[in-house]
Amino acid sequence: MSFEMKPETVAFIILLVAYFLGSEFARRHTFSKFERTFQRGDFDECLRQLDGVLLRISQPRYNQLMMRFNVYLALDDTAKASDMLDILLKMRLSKKQRTVLMLRAFNFFVENEDKKRAKSVLDELGKLEVGDAILKDCQRTYDILCAKGYGYIDEMTAELEGANEEQKLRLYFLLSEQYANKGSKGEAKRYRELAKSGMERLMSRVADDASKKAEAERAVTGEATDAKSQEAAQALARERMEKLKRLDRTKR
Repeated sequence: MSFEMKPETVAFIILLVAYFLGSEFARRHTFSKFERTFQRGDFDECLRQLDGVLLRISQPRYNQLMMRFNVYLALDDTAKASDMLDILLKMRLSKKQRTVLMLRAFNFFVENEDKKRAKSVLDELGKLEVGDAILKDCQRTYDILCAKGYGYIDEMTAELEGANEEQKLRLYFLLSEQYANKGSKGEAKRYRELAKSGMERLMSRVADDASKKAEAERAVTGEATDAKSQEAAQALARERMEKLKRLDRTKR
C-alpha cells in the first residue's frame, strides 16, 4: 500500500525543516560573533549585539542573560552583573544549566564578600553532585575568603609540588590569604609576591599569544603590521586578563 503526501504537507515539512536549519544557523552565528567580540575586548559592541534583534530571537533567554552577566563582569559593573544573577537564579533550568549557574554565582558572591549568599550557593552545590574535587575547592575557598580560616596551609603548600602554572597562581593567592587571616604578615607578603609575579608571567604569555594571533589575522587580510599594532594587541590582552582573572585581592 503506497502512501502519498499531499503537496501542502510536503511544503509544510520543507518549510519546517528550513525554519529549524535557519534557526540553528542563526544561533551558531550570533554566538560565534559575540564570542569573537568578547575575546577582542570590545564589550560595548557585545552589549550592542545583545540588544540586536537577531541575537535576541536566536539565543535562548538563559544564554542571553549569561552573556550579559559575563560582559558586566568584564566591565566591572557589579550592580548589573548582580541583577543578571538575580534573574537567572529565579529561572527554571536544566540540572546542567543550574550547576553552571551556581558555580558562577558562588565565585561572584565570594569575590564580592557576600558571605550569606555564598554559603547558600555552597549548600546547594552539595546537592547538585558537582563532583568531590569541585565541591572541595569551593568549600576551601569559602572557608578562607569568607570564614577567614587558615586550616589549609599545609595541604595547599604540599599541592604546590606538581601543580601547573595556573594552579600555582591560585594556590599562592589562597595561601597569602590564609597567612593574612592567621596574622603572619611576612608569609602573607611572600605569597602575594609569588602570586603577583605568576600573574605577570601569565599575562605576558597571553598577551604574546594574542599578538601572534592578531598578526596572523592581519597577514591573512593583507593588512600591514608594525610595532604599534603589536603593542596595542598586547595592551588589549593585558587589560582583558586583568578583568577576567580579577586577582586584585593580592594587592591588599
